[in-house]
Amino acid sequence: MDLGQKYIEDNIFEVEEKFANKIIELSFESQTEIIYDIAKSSFNLPDGFGWTQAVYGVIKEEEIYYLIEYLKEEDEMLLVLDIFFVEVDEYLDAILEGKTI
Repeated sequence: MDLGQKYIEDNIFEVEEKFANKIIELSFESQTEIIYDIAKSSFNLPDGFGWTQAVYGVIKEEEIYYLIEYLKEEDEMLLVLDIFFVEVDEYLDAILEGKTI
């Protein structure tokens, strides 16, 4: 009997081309950390009811601070639209506002 390899594909979020083009410029380790942070917090991000939202993060090893622009609708997969690199002051403000992953 010939059995092919079976696997389960479980997508947690999708990304737009703008995000992918920017993140590819980072080191593999930094890319991995950002993707892990998004995946880890994707279920806890609030729904936007048709509006884009933003959440901040940090790559600790390289001290790179970033903002993720995303769209999340009820019962739909998270869509990561873009990433912007920000200064530490903006990231610290986001911590005070509770807008970090």
